[in-house]
Amino acid sequence: MILEIYERLALLDLLPKEEKYAGMKEIRRAREIFSLTPEEIKSLSYEEIPEGNRLRVKLDVAKAVAMAKDLPVSEWVTQKIRTLLSELENKGKLNDQTYSLYEKFVVTYR
Repeated sequence: MILEIYERLALLDLLPKEEKYAGMKEIRRAREIFSLTPEEIKSLSYEEIPEGNRLRVKLDVAKAVAMAKDLPVSEWVTQKIRTLLSELENKGKLNDQTYSLYEKFVVTYR
């Protein structure tokens, strides 16, 4: 699936922190795939800035837009993401970070 930098970062935040053993293996693999490489971090001038109990990410937006990648996403992880995004939609809690993911994983996914 073609994912942009900001979508990959949103997926890292969206993926569950707890799951059964087999699920955690898939989630850990997905986190490795979605994570930024050292080269991407350097190229984007990526920086995490603490703001209270949250982190704000600073990066070169123009470069980030041009760095979309086609990443392999397992069927199990895809279904997990679809479920999590559908739950957000049902609760009316989609936001700027999850909107495009909802379109890719739920609306247009085939």
